Amino acid sequence: MTERTDTLYWFVAYVSSCQERRLADILDAQWFEAYVPIQKERHKWSDRIKIVDRLVLPRMVFIHTTKALRYEIAENFRGRVTGFMSKGGPHNPIIIPDEQMADFRFMVSHGAGAVSVMADPLAPGDRVEILSGPLKGFKCELVTLATKKLATVRLGMLGSAVVEVSLDNVKKVEEEAET
Repeated sequence: MTERTDTLYWFVAYVSSCQERRLADILDAQWFEAYVPIQKERHKWSDRIKIVDRLVLPRMVFIHTTKALRYEIAENFRGRVTGFMSKGGPHNPIIIPDEQMADFRFMVSHGAGAVSVMADPLAPGDRVEILSGPLKGFKCELVTLATKKLATVRLGMLGSAVVEVSLDNVKKVEEEAET
């Protein structure tokens, strides 16, 4: 079976320092879908409180494109794009499945707490659904690390996106049968 050359995939591009938003803006203007995970964060100084943007994954941009155009992006934006996340060399890029990418984007935009990414693989846990709050209805894996209760979205080789949730706010869901 041959693969269609126009199939879109989510790739993770490594970028030069402070180039995440600029590259995403340029790619968006050229009809590419690019995503930079950013969350609002409160910073408190002695004289004021300010809301600032925090990059969830500094020096990384998610790009939705074809395998062929990935090479063109790397070539055309040399200096901004330093490479793509890969497994076993540059010709074997990591692809983030669409469903995982959608879950990650939902978590970043709706999570009440700061989302962080843990590179260490997590042990399989229970699938849960969040019952209330901004993530109500969100289904994910629940993992307990030390004393924190964390909901996770697996991102393959990238690791896992994590946000803290209360165990009182989740219910276990049965795994859906794969057809």
